[in-house]
Amino acid sequence: MDPAVVEPEDAVRVMTIHQAKGLEFPVVVVGSVMQGRLPSTRRRDHYEVPHELRASGKPEVEDPHLVDERKLFYVAATRARELLVLGTADVVNKRGGGPSPFLFEMLGQDLRAAADLSRARVTEIESHPLAPAGPRERVSFTQLAYFLQCPGRYRFAVVYGLQVPHPDPVDFGANVHRALLDVHERARAGQVPSPEEVAEIVAAAWLPAPQADPVQDRQAQQAAVRQLQHYVMHHGESLSRVAQAETGFSFGLERYVLVGKIDLLRHTGGGYELVDFKAGKSAPAALEQVDAQLDLYALGAEASLKLPIVRQSAHFLEDDEVYTREWSPEQATSARERLEALLDQITRREFPPRHAYCPRCNEFRAICPYTEDER
Repeated sequence: MDPAVVEPEDAVRVMTIHQAKGLEFPVVVVGSVMQGRLPSTRRRDHYEVPHELRASGKPEVEDPHLVDERKLFYVAATRARELLVLGTADVVNKRGGGPSPFLFEMLGQDLRAAADLSRARVTEIESHPLAPAGPRERVSFTQLAYFLQCPGRYRFAVVYGLQVPHPDPVDFGANVHRALLDVHERARAGQVPSPEEVAEIVAAAWLPAPQADPVQDRQAQQAAVRQLQHYVMHHGESLSRVAQAETGFSFGLERYVLVGKIDLLRHTGGGYELVDFKAGKSAPAALEQVDAQLDLYALGAEASLKLPIVRQSAHFLEDDEVYTREWSPEQATSARERLEALLDQITRREFPPRHAYCPRCNEFRAICPYTEDER
């Protein structure tokens, strides 16, 4: 490590065990805990002096090298405050190798049982700094949506940073929103696209996903064309009132900075209508999450963009359902209080399970400590 370089605070540090002495980390990964590496193979001197002829005499232990290596392993294992990950293998190469004897001393003779992930449950593995440093943490609605679905899901995906599988192999929603942006920008310039032009707009905005099947991708593109053709045919009047599209915002609340991007802002009587587009169908069960998203975006538009919001809408393109409600100063106060309560719960690291979401949770069932309640 170069001592003249200021290291980023949120980063993985790669170092030797000797360099780690005196330091601690929330999570430590010790790779290659194998025979021949930890402990390392002793390198004898070309002309080794017998102990009987040394001033120090015979060593107190039979193998001082093994003792020193065991101390080194102890240093590595005790650098972790919350989670220690030890890597090994049955066989390294044709010359043998295999697990380090230190693993057997630490975990017993049955290493496979000790490493059985089906018996493991992630509980509280997170870092608690003594004082907040640097800029305030940024939180998007995508992250808050995890919390609304299940606080435990937020903990795994956001606090622990575990990767969530991408549910949309063709990136349908992202492609539809790129085409929508073009439609709205044209409408804002006074050139509302015709249904015939929609296919060209979608084709120009479409980015094929590398993991998508070509047939599936082509069908998804055709579905996007149908949705947006229906939109421009049946909502021409609203397209004439486009004010802004894909407008970002950020504002401070509690110890966080809330960020997001508003799909559409329309001129309406006395202010603006905020619209969020959904590429799927409307679902009554999802309205709680939709309400929270619209509230966050309305607060962001007023605090960051200084725009008076009088109406909120969610437009579900697949079935052309539009969910609308009025927005007032009283609702803004109530929405801010609900959002502050949610952020306060996150700050206190309170992540109780929401069992109603368990049947739909496919990402973290294998490690969630509350999954047992559903079995």
